[in-house]
Amino acid sequence: MSQKRIEREVVRWESAAKYDAEQGEFAHIFKAVADWVIENVNVDDEVVEAGCGNGMIALPVAPHVKRLRGFDISQSMLDAGNQQAESQGIENVSFDYGDAYNLNMLANDSVDVVVCSYLFDVVERPSRILKEVHRILKPGGLILSATDIMTWELSFKGMIKRRFMRALGKTMTPSYNELISLHERAGFKVREARRLPVQDEYENLLVCGVTH
Repeated sequence: MSQKRIEREVVRWESAAKYDAEQGEFAHIFKAVADWVIENVNVDDEVVEAGCGNGMIALPVAPHVKRLRGFDISQSMLDAGNQQAESQGIENVSFDYGDAYNLNMLANDSVDVVVCSYLFDVVERPSRILKEVHRILKPGGLILSATDIMTWELSFKGMIKRRFMRALGKTMTPSYNELISLHERAGFKVREARRLPVQDEYENLLVCGVTH
């Protein structure tokens, strides 16, 4: 991610109060995603969440795993997550600065599960993040992603146009097929793709992918 892009994203998410208000509106969706993540993890798993925000997913998941490390580029979000962890007495979770495009603090093949919640529809190049996720996952490790998607599919012409727009660094909400393809091209075998209705034009797609 370019420095200018990082700066724009930090400004966007630095308002913890605004983010909390949005989460309140969709609290049932965050809970459904957290419950789904819990279904797919084990008590001895080392888990990373890329783009963790203030821990809406990480905090309820942490008691079900060995360790959970959340990374984000918004310091106010990280501070809020760490404060919540302390107030709830959750000792196996931490929230630290980290760019999902470059998780260089994590070694190759070092993580059991990576969670990416509501990340791939707001970044310029989700394919690069997926490759980085693949790098840090152990063989047979899982990616668990939750992403806003469109409820309709694009024509061939529309798909070509969107690929061109992505190449220019534009963010956009993917379709079902686009999101599945992104995971597969990054080297994941999709084990589950679960639709989670949100509103008329959009829904969430929960994707569980396994490294080859």
